[in-house]
Amino acid sequence: MKISISRVEGVLKKLISFAGFLFICAPVSAEPLERLADRLQQGIEEYRNIKMAVLEFPYTNGKRSDGPAIVQERLTTLFAKNKRITLIERNLLLKVAGELKLQASGAMDEASTQKMGKLLGAEAVLTGTLNDLNDKEVEVNARVLLIQTAKIVSAEKITIQKTWKDPQASFSAGITSTEAMISRLDANEKYTFKTVNFKSGRIQRTYSSDKAVIAVEIAGKTGELLKRTRELPDSFYSEYYADGTLKTKKILVNSREYGPFKTFFPNGILQNEAYYAEGKLDGAVKIYNESGKLLFEQTFKNGIPDGYFKEYDQNGSVKSETFYKDGHRAALPDDNASAKSIMVKPIKLARGEEFVFYADKKYLCKITVDREFRVLSRQGQCPDGIARAYSKEGKLEKEFIFAGNVVSSLKIYDETGNVVSEKEYASKN
Repeated sequence: MKISISRVEGVLKKLISFAGFLFICAPVSAEPLERLADRLQQGIEEYRNIKMAVLEFPYTNGKRSDGPAIVQERLTTLFAKNKRITLIERNLLLKVAGELKLQASGAMDEASTQKMGKLLGAEAVLTGTLNDLNDKEVEVNARVLLIQTAKIVSAEKITIQKTWKDPQASFSAGITSTEAMISRLDANEKYTFKTVNFKSGRIQRTYSSDKAVIAVEIAGKTGELLKRTRELPDSFYSEYYADGTLKTKKILVNSREYGPFKTFFPNGILQNEAYYAEGKLDGAVKIYNESGKLLFEQTFKNGIPDGYFKEYDQNGSVKSETFYKDGHRAALPDDNASAKSIMVKPIKLARGEEFVFYADKKYLCKITVDREFRVLSRQGQCPDGIARAYSKEGKLEKEFIFAGNVVSSLKIYDETGNVVSEKEYASKN
């Protein structure tokens, strides 16, 4: 069944706007970073079709700043222009970093960097650090590291103009991952807010603590921040209906959304859920009906639609789907040789289970496990990356991560989408 474009676009607008404004990074001086990217790429010219992960560039003193993510994003864009380099998707990068309880940062030690690279299926990583020279200039030190040998094959440094503002640090030096920042918050210290939607499309949020207003912010029609009276404390925030029932809960760090964001119907049923990274939607955004049935799902990357938009029927099966790339409608992955989806077919056995993996309906590989999910045998070439197995109702059941043609980890989910079991595998299985 096909879904009309106008209906898709209408739902997408709701998906984008329900969770609030999107943080917009300041641009970085392009010319110096372009020179840096060119020099680094010259150092890896002999490595054709190399698969690479671009990590964040943390400050050498561990201070918190938007700079590391901005430099990473700009260099990712520049390296993506080289057709002989295949870049690891940011979502996979963040996911694997989360699996290892690491930050996707160049500050990781050599062993952690290599382990992360292997799980990503990367052959090399672009990593580095930032160092303030003065209030206006930043020194960028960058290097390309081969995963297999830990050999540095290309290294450069350059000075760029600092075009971002550093927020006051709320956490200890070196704490930069979302999970680490959230873990430092005081769960007993909570703030409330109230949202008012005007006919003009603008949104006003009033934040309070012990009934005293601490800040007011105004957002535009598309969620962009227009005004805020003062910075907000890093903490958990909740919004309530008139009868005291929980309506929304979110986390703010440096006045931006971080981590899970959820809204609820007056009856307490989950209405929307999303995940934020540095104030931007990142991952799946889901919308449910008042009975708790999933209606719509859209994957976001860096604040814009990037991936499948799916509509579900009352049985939980996919009713229709549209594919987005960088915020625009695009051909489905099956029609795009560079973005083929991997399908998993589970087969029950007397003493375990067999999983067969396909891409574009072509057999790739298969693994056999026992009842404790120990790998008994494998055949074929399993693709590096993530493969997911779904039930007939379209619910995620198992998630595999492959590296070096072998499965490196497996997650098992229950019917509510929670992880009930997780298994790590040796590099050879």
